Amino acid sequence: MLMGEHAVLHGSRAMVCAVNRRMHIYATRRDDNLLCIESALGSYREPISAPVASSAFRFVLAAVEQMHWRRGLDLRIDSEFSDTIGFGSSAAVTAGVLSALTLFRMDDGDEELDRLELLQQSAEVIRSVQTRGSASDAAASIFGGVIAYRPTTKVLPLPFRPPISLMYAGYKTPTTEVIAEVAERFSDEAGQAALERIYGQMSQATEACIVAWKAEDRDAIATHFRAYESLMRELGVSDAMTEQLVARLEAQPDMWAAKISGSGLGDCVIGVGASTASDPATSNPNQLGDSLAADSLAAESFAVEIDPNGLQFEWVSQKS
Repeated sequence: MLMGEHAVLHGSRAMVCAVNRRMHIYATRRDDNLLCIESALGSYREPISAPVASSAFRFVLAAVEQMHWRRGLDLRIDSEFSDTIGFGSSAAVTAGVLSALTLFRMDDGDEELDRLELLQQSAEVIRSVQTRGSASDAAASIFGGVIAYRPTTKVLPLPFRPPISLMYAGYKTPTTEVIAEVAERFSDEAGQAALERIYGQMSQATEACIVAWKAEDRDAIATHFRAYESLMRELGVSDAMTEQLVARLEAQPDMWAAKISGSGLGDCVIGVGASTASDPATSNPNQLGDSLAADSLAAESFAVEIDPNGLQFEWVSQKS
């Protein structure tokens, strides 16, 4: 998430981007009625007509149910990133499984997927599992690049792809818990008025950043990033660790600005304008670069780039 956290749940647009860390899903139809899943999170093997709940595979199971899929299925899930960091693994696996089952239904690899329809289906699955959610991560996974996105409306591609940097705080608070904390903090009448003002200002900052992004105006982008970070702080979702990481990223040479990426209270911080990808110290995508290291931090710096490609697929064996 570049801009739009929290406010996107209340009708505002968000800016999201895809990064070059991919999830690969290999789907094969079976001749029996078993659903078999293999991934770094474990294994699953149950009748597809009588699935057994699994916290590790709850999004996969919800996607299969969404498609009313009743034939046996093998799924192997290989990911280039951990599910414990805020890279949108739940959205990626949801979109990937839904697309595989849609392609099986088409039974013709030459037919185009309707990506907006896939996004809508992904949003329904995500909300069935966690109640709330904008599906912004799913939009980034499906369309790739940088996009402006409002739930249930058209996706607007934004071609500008400046360098970015990501740092993970070493922990994350589930989005549903963050949302609940915000609701509790602003539960009285005065709080509700403050919340409406904050969301309004967040929406204004996002819309202004979209304009600046189209113009490739680095100074304006930095201004809007910092304005949004200030509003996240006022919302109460910027803790000591994320503020320290924001400050550390902003101190890097050529960095325009940095802010929380995601719901806050941990998770990721994103910087725009400079990238650790060019730093040999961060050539390992999970390695904390020397220039960003801190004796007391359990944070990780990720060498990433904006990936212009969203969901991709190929038939790797004969269709049957």
